[in-house]
Amino acid sequence: MTPYLTCQRCNSVAFIDLRRVRRKADQQAASAQQPSAPDEEVHDATHLYEQVPKCPGCGSTRYLRAGVVSFQEQIEEERNVIKEFERRRGPATALLQRIARGFLGRILFRRRLLERERYLRKINRAATKLQTRVRGMQARRRTIIERCLRLIRTMASSILSYALAARPNEPPVFWYANAAELNVFYWNYREYVRRSGGKPTLIKVESNVLEITRRMLRREHALVSRIQSRWRGLTTRLVFREFKRQKGWWKGIRQSPAVKIQRLVRGHASRRRVGALQVTTKYPTQLEDYRREMATREQKNAALAFRQRLLAKYRLTYQVDRTNRMIMQQSKLPIRKSSRDDGGDDGDELGPESNAHVLHSLRTTNSSNGSNPNTVKTEMKAESENRRTHRRNPNASRFAEVKRQLEGQRARLRGPRLHILKAQLYAPSDGSRSPSIPEDERT
Repeated sequence: MTPYLTCQRCNSVAFIDLRRVRRKADQQAASAQQPSAPDEEVHDATHLYEQVPKCPGCGSTRYLRAGVVSFQEQIEEERNVIKEFERRRGPATALLQRIARGFLGRILFRRRLLERERYLRKINRAATKLQTRVRGMQARRRTIIERCLRLIRTMASSILSYALAARPNEPPVFWYANAAELNVFYWNYREYVRRSGGKPTLIKVESNVLEITRRMLRREHALVSRIQSRWRGLTTRLVFREFKRQKGWWKGIRQSPAVKIQRLVRGHASRRRVGALQVTTKYPTQLEDYRREMATREQKNAALAFRQRLLAKYRLTYQVDRTNRMIMQQSKLPIRKSSRDDGGDDGDELGPESNAHVLHSLRTTNSSNGSNPNTVKTEMKAESENRRTHRRNPNASRFAEVKRQLEGQRARLRGPRLHILKAQLYAPSDGSRSPSIPEDERT
């Protein structure tokens, strides 16, 4: 036995107590030859063992070998093997890592690709839903706004004016006065907002259109309710009137026999009473006087009405002539003198009776005074003879004479006084009075 221990790893030498080791070996051999009784106690002799010392080079007891042996070549060979292994292990490790990482990377890529595809599908579905909702909301709002614009365009202008009026408890609204802007706005209000540069904004324009439409519909509903109430009241009254008429008709049908009997009885009684009250003696003279008086009164009323109409006509003609003279004087135009200014009074002397329709009216008036047809024929012959010889009727001569008298007393007769005098001559003359002008008219 040797007390030296050589480390196979670092080639270091360690020492042990050889005597103690031998003693322990002898004890083990003796105990193996003499087996002990079962009742005897076995003494623990582990404290008698020699503890293996640690290698002073590597500090381990694993690679210690008994004896003094040189392991330098073996250690060098192992070092070379280790170096070669280390040299080859780097590329092999890199290759293994590259293969493993490529495999794991492909697996991870596939997993991430699947996750990305799932995420993109989810995002696309969500975006599609959002776009569907948003486009639906925009389309519905645009449809509502276009419907409101059609209502505003077709509604009456008075209702639009009522809707645009400012009120204290309602938000202010605005509208467009230019026809070109209104045409573009009715065609596409979004395009109009884009062309106007977003001032006002789209949401403000849409809110304004909705508010105007709300006011117009509220006003229209109020007016329609008013029309409906009046129409229903009218129809109800008509129905009630028809009901009363039918009720009265039915009542009359039921009471018609009694009414007929009452009518016959009352008629018979009235005829008997009137027959008893009638006077047997007639009064032909008084009846003739009454008829004559009524005819005279009718003639006077007709003559007075004709005179008033003619006087109104002359007044209107005088006003028109006077207005023309004033206009010509203001415009400083030369006024053409009439035959009256030249001194000729033929037109005035002839008077209005020279016209055919006036003569016919006078003939009709004069002929209505008498009831004898022979007298009427005689007057017509005398009138035609007078017209053929003198071409002037008595009224015209009388008018010229009165005019000359008045012009001798006063200045030239003209204006409304002349027309009043002419109108007075249209009244049928009874020979008792001649036409004259009152004192206030002369002055």
